[in-house]
Amino acid sequence: MIVAYFDTSSILSYWIIGEIHHQSIFELFTEVPDKSGKESIAKYKFTGILSGLVLTEIASVVERQQSKFNLDTTVDLSKEYIRSTLKLPNIRLIDPIISKDNSLLTYAMYTESIQLAPNLRLKSLDNLHLSIVSLITKQDQYQISYFVTGDKEILENSRKIRSHLGITVVTPDTFLESIEQL
Repeated sequence: MIVAYFDTSSILSYWIIGEIHHQSIFELFTEVPDKSGKESIAKYKFTGILSGLVLTEIASVVERQQSKFNLDTTVDLSKEYIRSTLKLPNIRLIDPIISKDNSLLTYAMYTESIQLAPNLRLKSLDNLHLSIVSLITKQDQYQISYFVTGDKEILENSRKIRSHLGITVVTPDTFLESIEQL
């Protein structure tokens, strides 16, 4: 089974019609009728990983946009977007917080991020996303093969990321093409 981590930019493009990767990311999370025709199943077979950091960034973006456009603030849009995101087919919320021996790994996440910083030279949040991916893989929770993003800076550093973490950085369009070839 292919496992991919979806960063915030890729998930937000699901919700933003007209965004450059919207069509591909929307297609990735399409459901189709099962053989009986009574239930829906995911069209593509993969596991999509999100972290709490992705959900935090979604909430932040939605709340900023809600006030920017003077939208109804009596509705908690950020919670609705998060709920809807977690209902997308194939999505799993995974965070490397507690290890098998129940020790907290928050410190490990920051340590991992600090170790990646001189090699990758990315923005702090991007570095944290990659440290989460690294820790999830090291804990054998999932073997993440792809990092799906629309972030230009991460994409430009894909070779360095592959070299240091062993994962392939792709756009939603490229990931969809890979999944369709299976």
